Amino acid sequence: MQWIEIYKSEGPLGLKVNRSHKIYSREFKLSVVNYYKTHETSIRLTALEFKLNQSQVQNWIYQFNHFGAEALLPKRHGRPSMKKKYKDSPLSQDKESAYLDEISKLKAQINENQMEIDILKKHLASEYGIKIGQNDNWKHRS
Repeated sequence: MQWIEIYKSEGPLGLKVNRSHKIYSREFKLSVVNYYKTHETSIRLTALEFKLNQSQVQNWIYQFNHFGAEALLPKRHGRPSMKKKYKDSPLSQDKESAYLDEISKLKAQINENQMEIDILKKHLASEYGIKIGQNDNWKHRS
């Protein structure tokens, strides 16, 4: 039985349940897997040697065999942090002037489009007797 061997090797304190959620480094995990492979020992004895849970050692060996050493990197736990808000950085003089030029060109284009729309409205009203109201509902003159 496993608990008997733990008691023999570590005494009564070894039977105490440890719930510390310790995070092990990749190097430590690799040393445990390497010990298991080089000493040709059982998972149970390897776990006793490093004072770890047997299922933890078994998990590391499985990950190493199936996914390689990269699978033993510590993983982040918990809720991901919120995105950091970027502080408004002042624009350079060149970028600011380029933006202002673009804004003035776009405003001029809007004004030109509005004039074309007004001309088309007047043409529709005079030629076909169609009036377009403020809310752009088509009204036919009777």
